[in-house]
Amino acid sequence: MKRIFFSYFLFITLSVVTIDMALSPLAKKIANHYFKNEINLYYGDLVRGTFHLLAEDLEKIPRESWQEHITSMQTYFGYPIDLIRQDEVSFSVEETDKLIKNQIIVNIDHNLLYQRVSQSEFLLSMGPFEEEIVYLRLLYVVIWGIVIVFLAVFTTVWVLPFWQKLRRISNSAIAFGDGNLEARAVIPKRSSLAPLADSFNSMADRIQQLINTQRELTNAVSHELRTPIARVRFGLEMLNDSRKGAERKHYLAEISQDIDELDNLITESLTYARFDSGNPQIDLQSCILDEWLKQIVEKVGKTHPNITFGFNNLLSPQKKEGLMERRYMTRAVTNLIHNGMNHAHAKIEVTLAEEKDCVFIHIDDDGGGIAEEDRQRIFEPFTRLDNSRNRATGGYGLGLAIVQRITHWHAGRVMVADSPLSGARFTLTWPAFTQKG
Repeated sequence: MKRIFFSYFLFITLSVVTIDMALSPLAKKIANHYFKNEINLYYGDLVRGTFHLLAEDLEKIPRESWQEHITSMQTYFGYPIDLIRQDEVSFSVEETDKLIKNQIIVNIDHNLLYQRVSQSEFLLSMGPFEEEIVYLRLLYVVIWGIVIVFLAVFTTVWVLPFWQKLRRISNSAIAFGDGNLEARAVIPKRSSLAPLADSFNSMADRIQQLINTQRELTNAVSHELRTPIARVRFGLEMLNDSRKGAERKHYLAEISQDIDELDNLITESLTYARFDSGNPQIDLQSCILDEWLKQIVEKVGKTHPNITFGFNNLLSPQKKEGLMERRYMTRAVTNLIHNGMNHAHAKIEVTLAEEKDCVFIHIDDDGGGIAEEDRQRIFEPFTRLDNSRNRATGGYGLGLAIVQRITHWHAGRVMVADSPLSGARFTLTWPAFTQKG
């Protein structure tokens, strides 16, 4: 707190002093420039009577006694007075003209005043005046002392709650660094430190999410690796005990399939880790939706000739095109169709629809459906409703998690419900027409 207090206090104090030192001469120059006549008239009025009385006294005595008289009068004045010849001082043409008219001349610093004595070549002068009396200087110092004290008080009033909020953020950061992933900085929204606290909390949320995902990924991958590795080990043992060529060939094929499964698992895990590492730069581009979706259905359908694929386009003509990041959204739709194929008996129906600014893609299958209590859980990574380890089931529970991540990037969502075909209906939706006219 001391460091914040002194840095802020010194900054405010130096700012006030600098402004005072800079503005005071500037204000004086501006006043002299724009109000010169008024200021001269003011000072002239102050001493007009004194000049008149001195000049009246001088006119009553011989000129050779004028200097002596002025010297004797000096004791009655708190500032210098003198009698000088006009040619001893350099005056401008304007000032000379004023002297001829017996007007009072004030110098630029307002500390010397002149007036001609009658019609003579002599001038009465007053000044220079002492600008600051000792007690005024002391008062000036006292005032500045009071100002500095008030600045210190006001600085403390501002710094104390600021420091307390900053300390909260610091303590939260220390606790988070020590392993308390739940630590967050609680700062009032009106505080000037609220953006900093929000940034820290967002960072902490993201780090916690990444750490949790990493833990889940590590645990799940290690769990998934056990089965194919155990099969490989079993296959190697059987291969060593086998004497017949056909058996050895069979076990070699089994081991090769297990290695392929390991390779696929690693590929899928790396893909999910890439998709879950953060929000990428989404390049939304316009795409003709029905042509794009038909291409995906036809491409996937060629790999599964035993399943009948249907396609329905319910889009209105004015919403033929939609915005998306085509590469990512293609991956999401493909994952959903593959998921449907893994559970469908004979048919999959893909429907393209719209509602307001959103496009809806429904993928229906005629499989066994998904229980309502499992419909949120299936989007979690490494979640499979089929707990068997049979190669025929396929997948590692990452496909739907990737779909959910992609729809999140598009400000959309993915849902599951009952299908008109008696199986499951997966619906993928996002605001594809938001920027369309």
